[in-house]
This record gives sequence, structure tokens and C-alpha cells, in this order.
Amino acid sequence: DTAPTEIYTLSLHDALPILADSGAAISGRPGAIVCGGDDYPPGFAAVVSALARQLDCPLLAEPLSNLRFGGHDRRRICVRYDAFLRPPSPLAAARPEWLLRCGSFPVTRTLQDWLHANRTARHIVLGADSRWRDPLHCAAAVIQGDPLAVCEDWLATPLRPAAPRWREMFAQAERRVAALAADWRSREDFEGALIPALLDELPAGHRLFCGNSLPIRDLDAFSGSGDKSLRFFANRGASGIDGNLSTALGIASEGPCVALLGDLTVQHDLTALAAAAARDIVVVVINNGGGGIFEYLPVATLPEFERAWLTPQAVDLVAAAAAFGVAGERCASLDGFTTALRRALQRGGSTLLEVPIDRRRSVVQHRAFWQQAAVVAGSVPATP
Repeated sequence: DTAPTEIYTLSLHDALPILADSGAAISGRPGAIVCGGDDYPPGFAAVVSALARQLDCPLLAEPLSNLRFGGHDRRRICVRYDAFLRPPSPLAAARPEWLLRCGSFPVTRTLQDWLHANRTARHIVLGADSRWRDPLHCAAAVIQGDPLAVCEDWLATPLRPAAPRWREMFAQAERRVAALAADWRSREDFEGALIPALLDELPAGHRLFCGNSLPIRDLDAFSGSGDKSLRFFANRGASGIDGNLSTALGIASEGPCVALLGDLTVQHDLTALAAAAARDIVVVVINNGGGGIFEYLPVATLPEFERAWLTPQAVDLVAAAAAFGVAGERCASLDGFTTALRRALQRGGSTLLEVPIDRRRSVVQHRAFWQQAAVVAGSVPATP
């Protein structure tokens, strides 16, 4: 039911009229900027944050956008949307008039569903190349051009902010869910405590490679945000389990790296550890006994669930690491993990840290957190 998408490949001579038209469509109206993963040019974080400030809109930033951490203006950046955009939170029913989507399509289903629910809004999709970034097929315009230059051109136009109440709805929900997450920081068998503990230990400028399935979704939900500069990487695509350790080791060839991976992902690429001895890398393995993400899907009720979907393994990952000359340690608690990670980072070289997670307890805690998040966000009105 949407109008045909207009696709623009921008050069310097044709950019200004097109950008002026798109800018006029979003000026003074309630909307949001959504930044997915991409290799954005230097300076993009500061410029897109300035654009959000000029429009006075929320900026929903995925971890792979590399906007969550750093010294740029993060006052309008929202990182807790996986909690406050879930029904029955009233913000799930928030209806923007426009959405500026930069980079890849979002990772998490919550944000995907919210974008789909708002497919009648004016979607403007911005990317540096010709890859198709609109799987919803609802974009009014797809702009293929340098994201930094496009945002700078928009900043040079007289864009008006939306009514203040619009952004404040998101800001209040962000603050309240962040406070709730802080209360859950000491939980065992809960990735929402493990991930911020990991990020707290990383020095400024450190690289983190994140595996797919649950790790990337938990990173999206629980990373938080901060002044410390961190750089995030991941392999996204149809074969997201392939070559994750190998990719992380390639990143580590340029400097220290932490890899956050699931147990099946590590086993799938285990022989890559043969190259780990010469790298400065810490491999953190969240071992939840197989494909834990499937516990959240309808297949979890099938009688063949464990055999056909979960596929738990019995590999001793610490012993496997030792066979390749990589130091290994199994961490029995959150405090034990933090101590082991700190020690590994200080020592340098290659280390594998296995963190066993009680999968069923983790699922219960995830669902309890989402329920509480909907409650704390519930006092935020859903209309500007």
C-alpha cells in the first residue's frame, strides 16, 4: 500500500535538491533516526548525533553502529529499545511520522517489529553503497551516498525540531530501563549482567567481536553506553555461524581483541585456535548447552527440540584450547569471570574463558526482566 521507492545515488552536483526535499519532509515532525551496523566514516558519530540534536529526535543505535561508546554527544542516543519497545510497553505503540534508517537493517526482532508497525511512516534509508537495505519494502526514498556528507548537508539546512514531548518519551524510558538494568547487574546465569561486566573491564580503544544468535542480541539489549571508546565487529549473514573465531583472530592481528561467542559457534570453528597462540585475544564462550536462542521460539515445545534444535554438545572447551596451546579457564561465577578476564587482559596473549550458563534460568530471567521493563516504561505516555 506504499508509494514506489525512489532510489537516489548521490554525487555532489545532484545531492542538494534531493536532500532538501527529504529534509523538508522530516523537519518539525516527530520521528527517529535508527543506525544499524555499518563501517561508517570517521566523524559520522558526531555528525549524526548533531543531526538528532537539531531535529530533537531519539537516535536508536545498535552496537554495530559503533555509536554507543565514545566522546561524541550521546544525550539523544537510545540503547535500551529492546526492552521499552516490547508490548505492552506504551512506547511499542509510538507512531513517528518519519524514520531515517542508516546502515544495515536492525538485528533484533523487537526493533524490526517496531519498524514494521510503522511502515506507513516516511522511511528514508541511507547507505554508502548499492546493497538493498529495505527488506520491509516500505522506504519512500533510498539514498546511496556518503552518510557523513549526507548528514552534514542536512545539518546545513534549516531543520526544525519536533515538539519536545516526543523525544522526552524515549529519554524517560531509556533512563528507567537503564536503572532497572543496573539493579540486575549482580545476577548469575544472566547475560544482562555478564555483558556489562565484560565491557567494564575493556580498556579504551579495545575491539570486541561478537558472535551471532544470542550473543549479538544480548549485546544489543544490555551493552549500555559510555564515554569510553570501544569498537564492535560481527559477521552478519545467512551463514552467521561460519568462521567467527577465524574472523576474530584476523581482527586480533591488528591489535588486542575480545571475542564473545556461543558454545556451538566456537565448536564450529574450533581448529582456528591453531592460529591463536600468536594473537592477543581473549575468547569468551557463553556455554548455555547448545542453541539457546531456540528456547525463545515456538520450536521449544516440540518433543524433538533438544535433539533437533538445541543440539547440546559435550566438548571440554578448556581442554580443547589447551591442545592448541591456548590458556583456558572455566568461570563458575560472575565475580570469577570478571577476575579471570582482568587477569587475561593484563597478561596478554591468547586465553579462552568458558562461562557456563544455566539456560533455563537465563530464559526465566530474560522474560522477568522484559516484564519489569514494560512496567517501568509503562508510565510514559505513547503520544507526543
